[in-house]
Amino acid sequence: YPLGTTEVTFTATDDSGNVSTASTRVTVEDTTPPVLESVTPSKNYLWPPSHKMRRVSISPVVSDICDADPKCRVVEVTSSQPINDTADGDTEIDWEITDDLKVKLLAERAGNDFSEPRIYTITTECTDESGNVSNSMSATVIVPVEIEDIGN
Repeated sequence: YPLGTTEVTFTATDDSGNVSTASTRVTVEDTTPPVLESVTPSKNYLWPPSHKMRRVSISPVVSDICDADPKCRVVEVTSSQPINDTADGDTEIDWEITDDLKVKLLAERAGNDFSEPRIYTITTECTDESGNVSNSMSATVIVPVEIEDIGN
């Protein structure tokens, strides 16, 4: 049966030709959330650390048993480093969610010695047309310490 309520009529006929009918309603509800299989950022690294905002898009792979196109969105961005730390360009906005699957991330690292990369964690989830919410899944984007760290 399709999603929603369907009226079903049953008809029975005996050997003498007597006919009887009865009806009932069958209701089918989607209670299964979408399955978020992976999320991939358009950039894995932000280089150089220029103290400028860089656009990053998230590409999810999601499936659902009833909805062919669940809606996905970024629900959170976090950083492995403080938002406003010494020698980081003294900016207070390090990321911005600009659309369902788009963010801007600040290409910078914190601290005076720049010995640690900054790791942004971007968390995504999906919702089907019945309102069921998927598992959340995260992707990372790194501002490396040195260009040699990219791809290693």
